[in-house]
Amino acid sequence: LKILEYSSIGTVTVYNNIFYHNRDLIGISSVKFRNNIFVGPSHFGGPVHVGGNDIKYNIWTAGTAYFVSGEGNIVKDPMFADVTNALGPDEIPFTNDDGFRLDSESPGIDAGENVGYSIDISGNAINGVPDIGAYEYTGNNWYVRPAGAGAKNGVDWNNAWDMSGIAWGSIKPRDTVWFAGGTYTTMMSVAVSGSPGNPIYIKRVRSTD
Repeated sequence: LKILEYSSIGTVTVYNNIFYHNRDLIGISSVKFRNNIFVGPSHFGGPVHVGGNDIKYNIWTAGTAYFVSGEGNIVKDPMFADVTNALGPDEIPFTNDDGFRLDSESPGIDAGENVGYSIDISGNAINGVPDIGAYEYTGNNWYVRPAGAGAKNGVDWNNAWDMSGIAWGSIKPRDTVWFAGGTYTTMMSVAVSGSPGNPIYIKRVRSTD
C-alpha cells in the first residue's frame, strides 16, 4: 500500500488511523500525521515508511522501521485488545468489541493531540485529551450479582462478582461496574478512584441496557 506518494494537492491530514503491516505510507512535507499507530514489518516485505516533516503524537511498534523522532512520537506496544479478531465477536466493523480497540494499559490512552474530532470511528465521544489510534478507549465493563456467579471474576454476568469479591484493583478510569437487581447484604466500600474527565461508572442495570 502506498498513499500520498509525491502528493501535490496541498496539505493532506492523516489523523487517528491504524496502519497494520502495510508496505509504505509515503508523504511529502505537505502531509500532517497525527494520532496514528504504525505496526510493521509489512506482510509483503519491506518497511513501513512514513514520510513528511509534520509528524507528531504517533506510536510505532518496536521493529517498525523509519520511526520519526518528534513531539509525542513513541515506540511502544500499542496494546490492542485482540488483533487476532479484528471485527470482534459481533463481526461488525467499527463497533465497541473490535480487536483494534486499546487495552486498558495502552500507552495510547490520553496521549494524542486534539485535532478537532468529537467522536471516534465507533461514534464514542472524545473527552479531554484524545487517544492515539482509531478507537477512543471507553473502559471495561464489570458485573456484580447479589450472590455472584460462576468463577466470580466479574468479566460477565455468568461470572459476576458478589459484593465482597469486587476486585477494585482491576477497575480503571472509564470502566463501568454494573449491578444486577436484588438484595445485597454487604455494604459496598469503593476502593478506587477515577480521574478528571475519566470517571468510574457504577450503574444499576436496567431493561434498556
